[in-house]
Amino acid sequence: MSILGTRVVRIEDPRFLTGEGTYIANLPMPGAVHLTFVRSPIAHATITGFDASEALAMPGVRAVWTAADIDLAPAGPAHAFMNKGIKFPYLAIDTVRYVGDLIAIVVSDDKSQGTDAAETIIVDFEPLPVVLDMDYSFSNEVLLHPEAETNVVLTFAAASNDDIFADCDVVVDLTIENQRVAPAPMEVRACVSSWDGTRLTQYACSQGAHGARDGLAEILGIDKENVRVITPDVGGGFGAKSGVYPEEILVGWAARKLGIPVRWTETRTENML
Repeated sequence: MSILGTRVVRIEDPRFLTGEGTYIANLPMPGAVHLTFVRSPIAHATITGFDASEALAMPGVRAVWTAADIDLAPAGPAHAFMNKGIKFPYLAIDTVRYVGDLIAIVVSDDKSQGTDAAETIIVDFEPLPVVLDMDYSFSNEVLLHPEAETNVVLTFAAASNDDIFADCDVVVDLTIENQRVAPAPMEVRACVSSWDGTRLTQYACSQGAHGARDGLAEILGIDKENVRVITPDVGGGFGAKSGVYPEEILVGWAARKLGIPVRWTETRTENML
């Protein structure tokens, strides 16, 4: 209904119901290679060994990249007022800090080849103590980013008056915890990038094309006018497709490095991590 109470006819339904929507996974991109990410299965550990020899020998595998191959400085905090000592490399450097942390990239001719190759890569870990809840995190007994000297990302200063409850008959102290939630759109995150020598074009299932463009431009060191983000139909977002994520940045970086189109579509398992 409109604000006047009149019926509003949806004009987009017929093409969606007849399979004519345009999504990233079915977007034609001749000659594109696929990226598959190797992720950490454990929450906190030192990487002590890495062997991709079997993957590199498999049909259709063009390359396997680790942090040593990525010429991008670790990302700082999302906002300037956050703890600047906490930085996130695009691929793990020596240490993984959460389940799903990116360790390596497999470049392959098709997605199935990349998936098979990624499963053969051997990563050796030396487990480290983990942080399981907020209270333990505040203790700083285990630092996920030792150079930051704390696990606290942001502190809001607020006026405090210890006498404010002095005359109250009853004082209730309550800790409220919100359950963990995971947006699960029908279309998982995906993108396709191409580079023409000057301009980067990325098709992204994004909730904000301009924010994605600005993030790609800043991190990849490209003028904004030379970055174009195109958002076709988006199969749901629920907040999980705002801004730009490390995977989308690495797809753009790979397209520029290789000079050919590069695409990535996450799995449902990756989506739920």
